[in-house]
Amino acid sequence: MAKAKQTHRSKATIRRDIRDIDKEIIAAVCKRIELAKELQADGEAKENALDWIPKVVGSSNGLEKEDGARLLLEIQSLCQKQLPTKKISYLGPKFSYSYLAATSEFGSFKTLEPLRSITAVFESVMSGQSTCGVVPLENSTDGRIADTLTMFSTNAVRIVQEIHLPVGHCLVGLGKLSEIREIRSKAQAISQCRGWLAENLSSDVVTVAVNSSAEAAADAKKRGTSVAAIASQEAAVGYGLRVIRQGIEDQSGNLTRFAVIADPAKDFIKVPKKTSCDKTSIMFEVPHQSGALADVMNVFKRAKLNLTWIESFPKPEVFSEYTFFAEFQGHRDEVRVRNALRMLERKTEQLTFLGSYPAVGKLNDSRSGTSGSSSKQDT
Repeated sequence: MAKAKQTHRSKATIRRDIRDIDKEIIAAVCKRIELAKELQADGEAKENALDWIPKVVGSSNGLEKEDGARLLLEIQSLCQKQLPTKKISYLGPKFSYSYLAATSEFGSFKTLEPLRSITAVFESVMSGQSTCGVVPLENSTDGRIADTLTMFSTNAVRIVQEIHLPVGHCLVGLGKLSEIREIRSKAQAISQCRGWLAENLSSDVVTVAVNSSAEAAADAKKRGTSVAAIASQEAAVGYGLRVIRQGIEDQSGNLTRFAVIADPAKDFIKVPKKTSCDKTSIMFEVPHQSGALADVMNVFKRAKLNLTWIESFPKPEVFSEYTFFAEFQGHRDEVRVRNALRMLERKTEQLTFLGSYPAVGKLNDSRSGTSGSSSKQDT
């Protein structure tokens, strides 16, 4: 039986078809921008990508779900850039890990504003200059971010979302490994790579701590082949550096958790609704008497609430007194959570509700912290 004759298309024809498809994509995005503007004119402050992206990606063909979701998030971010919306602030500079966390959730086309400190992010949110802010909360290697917890104790903001960002450190620079005489990065990043540095570099290579890993990458670009940085792969690309070595962190699975914060007094903020897997964050102070903290712990036990994190840290400007930050499974809209919060108000001197929001990943590991030295993640 004779085989069907195959039709061979010229490369010029294929290129023309690709250009036609690109024109259709641009036209579709422009149409989407107009629809987004129409939504805003009708009083809708924000599209919730979490509502519709999974449904669209689930019905697509030819793309991995993760790639399809990322593509749609970027398109949504591009559309919202055309709208008169406020900024999202983060602990900068650009290409820092906080920047990567922000873009992973909001897309790179969103109006993102880098700020030099966690305090500045909180102040920008409270003043209304930013719709929301992205701040580091804890790192799986270094633990709590003390500056963030302190700011929660002095600012009436809510956590409306959490972001988990795997942190992989790279050695980046302009030269070769043998040329390096100085390595720059955030102090915590240097600490997290101490073993690799000792094993792979000579003892006369010096380490210099700077404000952020992104700043270190910028320094490596300016200072030549003898200076390298510990930073992200994205920072290397952004500053035109070579990735000399990947994955140089001593502990695999390094993860930083970020909080998306917002001012609950602003009418454009939507409080997260209850889902099948939620987390609630609170801060509280207990009286100076025997068994006070144990009484608080018993509240969680009686309510059968899984306490996933409790951390104590010094009260600002008050010696030998501490505030507790705690997180547990559940949402404020649940009866058992509401009852537990009412009981906690009786057992504590002060109780601050920081928010109920969807949890990322599994919450089956309980962690506890102490009032030890402060630690800051590599921004």
